[in-house]
Amino acid sequence: MIHVFRPLGPGQVRGVSQLAPVLSTLSEYDQASDALLVGLKVAAMHAGFIVDANGTGGGVYDGHPTEGGITEVGLEPGAMYRLGLGEDVRFNTPDQAKDSAALLKTMRQQIAAGLGVPTHLLDGDLSDANYSSLRAGLLPFRAKVEQFVYHTLVPQFLDPTFRRFVTDEYLAGRLNITNLAPALTAEWLPPRHAQVDPQKDMAAAEAALRLGLTSRRQAVGQMGWNVAELDAENRSRPCP
Repeated sequence: MIHVFRPLGPGQVRGVSQLAPVLSTLSEYDQASDALLVGLKVAAMHAGFIVDANGTGGGVYDGHPTEGGITEVGLEPGAMYRLGLGEDVRFNTPDQAKDSAALLKTMRQQIAAGLGVPTHLLDGDLSDANYSSLRAGLLPFRAKVEQFVYHTLVPQFLDPTFRRFVTDEYLAGRLNITNLAPALTAEWLPPRHAQVDPQKDMAAAEAALRLGLTSRRQAVGQMGWNVAELDAENRSRPCP
């Protein structure tokens, strides 16, 4: 068994879930969402209230009396009612839905911050986002993903699994090699990140290559390709 976790201190042998900072907030969010739904249902059941200001109102509505002498009256589309003397109608206008929606949005932002991901990746809401905010939010997130891949996933899981597999194949005689050591190393190329503006990103990569700030191997690797395989594929294509 291989334990993959992000070590937080020396000597640590077990990891802490990435959800640990937001578990209580997630529970509260679930409760708040349920409470909002119940509140909306209750509010929808009460369209309004008939008030008899001086106790002289007549029984104009053909309602159904309930326990306590309160008459329940239904509303129908296009209906017109005449109020009795001294009666008034006060419609129910709850502000709970608007206030609760803002609260749930704030809680989602807190959850996203605790997880270290942009909010729109958590709830899929892009209503408050634009090109600049999306790009600015994705850059640090991509850096965190690359840090996890190359400092946690690769050394703790991919490399040990690959070495174990190659060693087993070598001992079983299914690898036609004489020296095992060179075969135990591998180059890992994660899938490339989706580009918000591919044209600008390609222009930036071209400028970096021209100025010698990066290598072609690194530029191709950032796109999720192996440079040798890419060159072989390009050579195999017929010339136009």
